[in-house]
Amino acid sequence: MQSLTRPIAVVCVFGLPRIGKSFIAGNVVGQSSSFTAGNPTKGIWTWNPIKVVQKNEFGGDKEVDLVVLDCQGINSIDNYSLSLQLASLAVLLSSHLVLVR
Repeated sequence: MQSLTRPIAVVCVFGLPRIGKSFIAGNVVGQSSSFTAGNPTKGIWTWNPIKVVQKNEFGGDKEVDLVVLDCQGINSIDNYSLSLQLASLAVLLSSHLVLVR
C-alpha cells in the first residue's frame, strides 16, 4: 500500500453468506477465481494486485487505484457479533459499497 501513488478508491463487497460475494469481487478486478474456492470467506480479504481504473470526476478523467475488499458474510450463524463488527469496519474503510443479497 505504501507504493501507491494515485488516489485510492476502496470498494467493499458484502452481504449475506454463501451468495457469491467473492465471485463478484474477483470479477471486479478481472480474476476468474475467488479467494476461498467453495469455502466461506472468514474476515476481510483484499485482492492483489491493485487495479488501476479511470474515474470521471466533474467531467475530467483521472486514474485511481482500486482496492477491492471481500467481506465475510453478514448474519453468519458462526459468529453473529463478529460478522456485524466486520461489516461495520468495511463500511468505515470503504469509499464505495456493494451489497449482495
